[in-house]
Amino acid sequence: LMKEGTFSSGDYRFGFNGKAKTDEINGDGAVYDYGYRIYEVRLGRFLSVDPISKKFPMLTPYQYASNTPIWAIDIDGLEGGVLSTDPMWYIEEASLEYWTAVCNIFTVSAYKSDIITNSTAVSTTNSNNQTTTVSNDVTLTLTTTYSVDLGGWMQNRDPSAPLVKVDQSFTTTSSQQGKTESPNNTSKTATASTSATVSTDPNKSNTSSTVSAGMKNKAVTTTLSVTTSQTAAGGSSTSAQASQSVTVPVTNSTESLSAKGSVGFTVAKPSTDPVVVFSAQLSANLTYTFPNGTKSTETKKDTKLNTSTTTTKSQTSSVQVGVSVGAKVKF
Repeated sequence: LMKEGTFSSGDYRFGFNGKAKTDEINGDGAVYDYGYRIYEVRLGRFLSVDPISKKFPMLTPYQYASNTPIWAIDIDGLEGGVLSTDPMWYIEEASLEYWTAVCNIFTVSAYKSDIITNSTAVSTTNSNNQTTTVSNDVTLTLTTTYSVDLGGWMQNRDPSAPLVKVDQSFTTTSSQQGKTESPNNTSKTATASTSATVSTDPNKSNTSSTVSAGMKNKAVTTTLSVTTSQTAAGGSSTSAQASQSVTVPVTNSTESLSAKGSVGFTVAKPSTDPVVVFSAQLSANLTYTFPNGTKSTETKKDTKLNTSTTTTKSQTSSVQVGVSVGAKVKF
């Protein structure tokens, strides 16, 4: 017999709408976890506002099932969905969610950048033919990026939604670099840079600082870098990356082709809990440097110390086109 018309089993942890019960919060069956929000059974409402309520001003911030509780159920704390009596509907829904999640892991993009760089470099060569260079660069970059958003397109379920997103950004970067070069064609570098980016996508506008160290042997460069970033919306992130690139001239000194592989992770701090993103990326780009740049060079020799110091000031403009494919996993 059921006591007082109720029955519960400690082995079954799902309740209303098939959502997981979190009994450790407010007691047996009092709270359900919908994914994006927590539902309080005794109050008959969510305990927080809809995270995407700004996109749907026609709905109450505490909406349940898109304000249609009789016609639909709430899927994940964000939107309503209609149940079906057709078993194939559930299979199709699960398949769609699976492939959406898979597509969200992978990223594909192409880009074009117009770059202007002003550089000042001071190089000193000692009696052992080892050269130490200290340089200061200011770079202005205008980039147009075309990225494929297959996961978002599938999730919106709107055939008219754009599959390719276009974003334009303007970045100014100031960097200071120290480099040593040996006669055996090996060089070591240490770089510190700060940059500010203004983008048509407000979520991509940010200020950041990067510290990196690298070693180059002939055409192969290995780099370790750490970047801290602050977005215009108030979020922040810290990322660490290891990369290896190969750069070779194409036809002459004005054209070069490079391929780069990198792995790393990012710890982001949005308005909610921190998110850790592991990523891997492979990119290739072709850079053409216009030959009409300006350059001035001044050399001084110290016979007592047997050293030679060269100061170079230059301005160069270049254009770069490239493609990038990658994968990222959030935790």
